[in-house]
Amino acid sequence: MRTSRKLKTCAALLSVATVAGCATPTQPPVVDTSLQSFKPIGYSTRDTCPTQKEIAAHNSVYDTLKSGKPTVYQAPCDKAKPADKARAS
Repeated sequence: MRTSRKLKTCAALLSVATVAGCATPTQPPVVDTSLQSFKPIGYSTRDTCPTQKEIAAHNSVYDTLKSGKPTVYQAPCDKAKPADKARAS
């Protein structure tokens, strides 16, 4: 009788261990590291207009990712100066 009880106990323990081994492991949280190497770029007074436009686009994407809100910057060469507006009239 004792052997039968020991076998039942061993069988029960083995079945519990087998079920526990099939459990889905938890995944560690995913950390967004996209902004660690992606930094804003500063303008230079000697930058060409195409370069200024690329910098504005880059910084717009950076700030959009950082804040979660759409952000759009305009290149300094695209901004009309008051003297240019007066000449255009």
